Amino acid sequence: MRENNFAYIGGGGEGYDYPLQNFLPPFPKDVCCTWVRENQLEQSYLIDPISANPMLAVSLAQNGWKVIAARSNPINWLITELICQKGIRDRIRASTNKLLISRKDGQTLEDILKPIYLTRCSGCGKEIQAEGFIWEKGSDVLHARVYNCPTCGDAGERDITQQDLDRLGRLGKLDIHLSRALQKVSPEQAYEKESILEALSCYPPRALYFCMLLVNRFELLEMDKEQKRFLRAALLTVFNDAHALRHWPIRQYRFLQFSLPQRYFEKNLYTSLTTANEQWPEMHQSIPVSSWPNLPPDSGGICFFQTRLTESRQLFEDIPSAAILTIFPRPGQTYWTLSAIWSGWLWGKNAVNPIRSALRRRRYGWFWYAKAIQQSAQRIQFPGSGPLRFFGLFPFYTPTLAFGLFAGMRKAGFDLKGAAFREGEALLQAEWELDGTTPDSIPHEVNVEEIVTHCLQGINEPIDFQEILMHVVIQASLDSNSLGEDAVIEENDYSQLNHKIKQITERSDILSFGMIETQGMKKYLLHQQRGNFTPLSERIETHTVQLLHYVNEISLRSIDRLACLHFKGHLTPTGELVQTIIQSYAKKVGQSDNMVHLHEAELEKARENDTQEMSGHIKDIGTRIGLAVKQDGTFTWSDHKTGEVLYEFHISLTADFSNTLMAATSHENAQHVFVYPGSRAALIYWRFQQDYRLSEAQQDGGWHLVKFRHIRRLAERDLITLEVWRDLIDSDPPMREAPAQLKII
Repeated sequence: MRENNFAYIGGGGEGYDYPLQNFLPPFPKDVCCTWVRENQLEQSYLIDPISANPMLAVSLAQNGWKVIAARSNPINWLITELICQKGIRDRIRASTNKLLISRKDGQTLEDILKPIYLTRCSGCGKEIQAEGFIWEKGSDVLHARVYNCPTCGDAGERDITQQDLDRLGRLGKLDIHLSRALQKVSPEQAYEKESILEALSCYPPRALYFCMLLVNRFELLEMDKEQKRFLRAALLTVFNDAHALRHWPIRQYRFLQFSLPQRYFEKNLYTSLTTANEQWPEMHQSIPVSSWPNLPPDSGGICFFQTRLTESRQLFEDIPSAAILTIFPRPGQTYWTLSAIWSGWLWGKNAVNPIRSALRRRRYGWFWYAKAIQQSAQRIQFPGSGPLRFFGLFPFYTPTLAFGLFAGMRKAGFDLKGAAFREGEALLQAEWELDGTTPDSIPHEVNVEEIVTHCLQGINEPIDFQEILMHVVIQASLDSNSLGEDAVIEENDYSQLNHKIKQITERSDILSFGMIETQGMKKYLLHQQRGNFTPLSERIETHTVQLLHYVNEISLRSIDRLACLHFKGHLTPTGELVQTIIQSYAKKVGQSDNMVHLHEAELEKARENDTQEMSGHIKDIGTRIGLAVKQDGTFTWSDHKTGEVLYEFHISLTADFSNTLMAATSHENAQHVFVYPGSRAALIYWRFQQDYRLSEAQQDGGWHLVKFRHIRRLAERDLITLEVWRDLIDSDPPMREAPAQLKII
């Protein structure tokens, strides 16, 4: 079994606001830049063969690096090119104003558009621009309106009025605009037409009317090429605001399918048009943009290449060194169908051709995905010396699609070096190499049972089936690299692997009682002898605490990065765990939200004093209660007459308590007390939520988890008896509610 030495790069939120963000795959801030720097690839050409998210190329070029990006989707290309321009907001505003004042039959376009979304304020009676209108799925009648009156301040959701209905009715028959919208795309076959109509059904009639007014006037407008480019940015913003895939009340989520919510929001498109420039990020400095073969300057920039060029010749043969970085999009019909429609509206039907295939497919299984990935990866044939590195991000991965990703990359000749994921961040990261050599190992069948055992052994905490499945998909892909690109991909490969794993997880000799029901989800645990294990979370805690003791101060992201570098592959720590550990041991440096250092209370001398103090309090309380106190490694309280041990105490400075709780004790009939600093409460709470065995051990072993501060309070009581002790010992549990988390920046 090959070792998975890939270190997950965590701690990066999206960090950018950009157009169409709710359609595009997420782009985690700094992750790709970290990979480039750690591998010292700053001087290489960085190639994105898919260009699924425009911000990848932009963020790399912002660092002064040379980027070569595929021009596959006209909409993505437009966004990338425009974001690279300094002063984009002013230029979008200027082109929009020129459109609004354009005249036809003595009337400006603004005169036509402005009344479309007017409504009358219920408070002061003035006509104002509505923020939008609310529809209910399946109804042809407006349900409500939303506005914020600038005059009287009346705001919120209000009942629809007859005047609103009359205003909508005065727009006339709106079906003709559906025909125009369809005509701009010119479907070539019935299936394409069906896909387009499904997408357009998500546009309210008034919104489609508004969009077609803009498209028609745009085509007639006399404007130079540069101005039209910025006007397309404004129109694209309106097209995106025009669909009704948004829930009401508004909430943020990504649009992955054409499905109208039960209550959806029709946005005011006049307002969208007049404020379109505000939705585009403002660059402090322009980024050079060119087209192949004009490569970026040494100071950094973006060069676009047409993907069809890679089919006829080896495009990158003169590039001395390169690396590949890309975001693998989760396949879906929504964005690519809308991209085809918007391309037709903005450039004409010829612009639809590069992505017309998106209109001909509705189902995207792993087998199709593998073929699509293979085709994209094979665009890069690089003859430079040494292996070609490939780093990929897959947001919103699933085990099925991850299986297709790895199969497609293998068929394209790329050797998987490692991969890791974080369920909480919904992100899979992987690294490949292409060296042009033939695998020298003998093809063999992947040992799924060995992989499952290795995974569960390393983690030593209950995990669900989907997590096991993902780990097996990654490790099986690593081990099957020896099969090479000549291996045949069969449509039942994934189902066979899934079936094998299910058989293994159902075998009692492989898994003990570790198959449990936790909140409706089964979790699995490899058979272990009691007391003979160290859970992964406790090993991560030990590593992080040692780091905090070693450094004076450190950033949150550096702690997370070092944890991932130490625990790689299937041992990748969750971001939530790392944050909880930091919260338990560290505090902010001054007013910084990013830098932390070890809390003064965690210094060695301070904790030695705490241990001595707790020992003194436990001895004092036991004596005052009237019990015999003995210290032999641990404290015990015994009955003077019978000698029976009533309580046994374990003082700990950490939350590494699994071995203690689950180990067999010499005083089985005694009550056991685990005494710990209160700052460990969040971490202990987290462990109890993740590992059902701890709750069982606590109940079966008669364990009480007591904070240092609670021992102090009990020691300060004037009157303390055995009955009082028993009544109060559990009155300050580890956590009454989930802890707040520091944010790794």
